[in-house]
Amino acid sequence: YNSMIVWTKRKGVKDKDRFVSDIYLTRLDVRDKDAFKTIQLTNAKENDYAPFFSKDGEYIYFQSSREKGKKLWKMSIFGGEPQAVHEFKNGISSIQWKDKNTLLYRSNEGQTLYEQKLKELKDNVQVIEDTTHWKPSRVYSFDLKSKKSKRITHNKKPLNSYTVSPDGNWLVYT
Repeated sequence: YNSMIVWTKRKGVKDKDRFVSDIYLTRLDVRDKDAFKTIQLTNAKENDYAPFFSKDGEYIYFQSSREKGKKLWKMSIFGGEPQAVHEFKNGISSIQWKDKNTLLYRSNEGQTLYEQKLKELKDNVQVIEDTTHWKPSRVYSFDLKSKKSKRITHNKKPLNSYTVSPDGNWLVYT
């Protein structure tokens, strides 16, 4: 937000033999000796990542590996426990604001018919890259009030990236 920066820092967790990220808030309007005031907001053995501010700057939304779900979380900039906002069955990435109540995100449609057939056959083969059965990711909108998602793009090829205009009226993707 105008006088704050939210960011992540990785640390090693020896007993899990992996790195995890914690979320920090730096206040650019508060000095602490020779630096700006920085507060660690999360400190878990789970991965908290991809933080961003709410439109009013009161909350920080983020993704996390906590609770084994593909959830979006939020927490107040003033502290307190994070709250689960919503679980996204097929995952969520590249989150951007469309307007104060609507998020845009990248995801996919779930398992393709081909993947469902493999599952029915009890085939344990993992397909790494198969352009014949490519699963495109698409942009969806998520209404924070109704908790409903809606597909925005109808692309047939993989979506690499997208951006939304500041007024939320235009979307450009590659």
